[in-house]
Amino acid sequence: MNRAGFTLLELMIAMSIVFLVSMSLYAPYGHYQNKAHLKLGAKQIQQFLAQARNSAVYGSASGSNLSFGLYVDTGLETKISLLSYPFDVENSNISRLLS
Repeated sequence: MNRAGFTLLELMIAMSIVFLVSMSLYAPYGHYQNKAHLKLGAKQIQQFLAQARNSAVYGSASGSNLSFGLYVDTGLETKISLLSYPFDVENSNISRLLS
């Protein structure tokens, strides 16, 4: 009796091998995904700091005296924002310390 087919045992062994190989490839995926998110966040911080530095050195487009800062929101999704706000030299803590 010569049958051209697979037995159930052979099929189950082949499926378990495919499952083990796919799990071994999927396991490091989470690590690489976290690493990519970390690199993206570092790049964003670098860009925001460069933008704040350029605005502080060369002035803003409006010509007003602005202070710059980074705000990091660590909620469900970490968000990084560049903030700018008017800076009053007379009422600042720095001017009180220097006088």
